[in-house]
Amino acid sequence: SAIAAVWEELLGVTRVGRRDHFFELGGHSLLAVRMLARISTDFGLDIELSTLFNHPDLDAFAREVLLASLAQQFDAADLEELIASEGQIP
Repeated sequence: SAIAAVWEELLGVTRVGRRDHFFELGGHSLLAVRMLARISTDFGLDIELSTLFNHPDLDAFAREVLLASLAQQFDAADLEELIASEGQIP
């Protein structure tokens, strides 16, 4: 995924798996800020630093980025309807 590619580049690792933990891979607060700046630049999303601290594994963090992207694209009523029709967002 695009998020994994950003992690790989910033953390200097060749492959990041779904369950890999940002901080266990060598990430720290300064790299976290750089990563969030890249996401803002590359995807036009402003993700809070607390999101990474609360969801430090790739899969959970990528899900939060997806939710932020959806929230930016749809208003709250559209999101509620989408969630109700799908049951949950993958």
